[in-house]
Amino acid sequence: GISEIDLNSPGKGGGAVTTTTQLTLASDVVFCGWSLKRGLLFSASKFFVLTRKAQLRWYDPAPGEGAVKYRGSMDLRQGAAIQRVGKNSDYSFRLAAGGSSIHL
Repeated sequence: GISEIDLNSPGKGGGAVTTTTQLTLASDVVFCGWSLKRGLLFSASKFFVLTRKAQLRWYDPAPGEGAVKYRGSMDLRQGAAIQRVGKNSDYSFRLAAGGSSIHL
C-alpha cells in the first residue's frame, strides 16, 4: 500500500505535485474526489482529500495525466460547521473550521 500523506509538507500553499491515484491509494485517506470550489467571480475544479486525521486538503489540476498540485488544507479537529450558501439548488455550502472557511 501507499504510505500516509505527509501532513507537515508542503506548508500552506507549498504547491507540491502528486497524482490523484497516489492520493486515492494513501493509507490515511478516507474519502477523496473532484468538486467545484466557488469563488466570487468564478468556480474552479479542485481535488479534495479527507484524511483519518481530520484534515481536508485540496489540490488544483496540474499538467500531466492525473497530476494535481497542493493548494491548501483545513484542520477539522478544531470543530467544523457546514453552512448552506443561498437558496439555490446547486448544493453550494461553506465549510468553516478553526477561523477559516472554504466555499464549495
